[in-house]
Amino acid sequence: MRSIRPSSTFIVALALTAAACSKKNEPDSFVRAGLSAANGQPQALWAALPPSYQTEVKTLLASAATKMKPEVYDEGFVLLQKATKVLETKKSFVLAHPAMKELPLPPDALSGLDPAVRTLSRLAHSDLATVKGLGAMDVEKFLSGPVAASFEDLMSIGETAASAAPKQAPKLGELRAKLKSAKITVLSTEGNTAKVQIEAEGEETETLEMVKIEERWIPKDLADAWPKVMADARASINELVIPPEAVVQFNAMKGVVGPVLDALLAAKTQDEFNAQVDAAMKGLVGPMLAQRPGDDEANEADEAEADEADEAEAEEMPAKRARSGKSNRRKNRR
Repeated sequence: MRSIRPSSTFIVALALTAAACSKKNEPDSFVRAGLSAANGQPQALWAALPPSYQTEVKTLLASAATKMKPEVYDEGFVLLQKATKVLETKKSFVLAHPAMKELPLPPDALSGLDPAVRTLSRLAHSDLATVKGLGAMDVEKFLSGPVAASFEDLMSIGETAASAAPKQAPKLGELRAKLKSAKITVLSTEGNTAKVQIEAEGEETETLEMVKIEERWIPKDLADAWPKVMADARASINELVIPPEAVVQFNAMKGVVGPVLDALLAAKTQDEFNAQVDAAMKGLVGPMLAQRPGDDEANEADEAEADEADEAEAEEMPAKRARSGKSNRRKNRR
């Protein structure tokens, strides 16, 4: 009888699979997943969560979708798609508009424009962009897709924001470099609890208490906070209501903004683009200038002051008549 011997390839694959499975159960697995997330793989943190936690998040997303109105939610993302396309394809026209020169922007503020536009465009074309997609969201796919693809852009946006902040603001690039070389050590393991130490150059050594839930090790602080975070999220979603008047207001706004974005996308020259922007600004700002906030209060104050003056004059009329009568009698006696 011929014996069957597994191939060396099969043995290696089996060993790697076993190693991967065992690693998921290590006390430092969540911390290492965080390092992977910091290196552009945000889905690693999702995979490190206990299955019940993942289920709760998916349930929240599905619940939130039931509260949305497609005619507002979906169409809002359609407008965002058009807006990002304008910024992508008509960027030179946007930057050359006279109004841009009047904005008090920091010198390097525009360096974050392209990353921000790319990020918004990816999100606007993802499953997040429809009520149906939101309700059936594959979170791991979403994180490994548009979010992971936008990671470097998000880092660039963060760097731009940090450069505009005070000098003591942390630099994301420096933090990433430190995380890559961080030393992770499991100090102790006892039953379903453990302690993990994180050492990073130039940073204070940190010790995390870990707990094991559903064969996944997560920080104890996260496990303690999770029930309240989920309860608060459920309460917020339950209270969410989109009233009919909000739909009416959105449709009115869409009726103005949609055609403007279409016209901007169709513009072939700077003059055509500027004319559309100027017309849109006039249409939006004109009514605001015609009835600025506070005008009603100012008018009411003026009317109240006038009423008080009228009342005072009315109260003084009898005295005026009396003085006038005395003056006339004196003249007659003379």
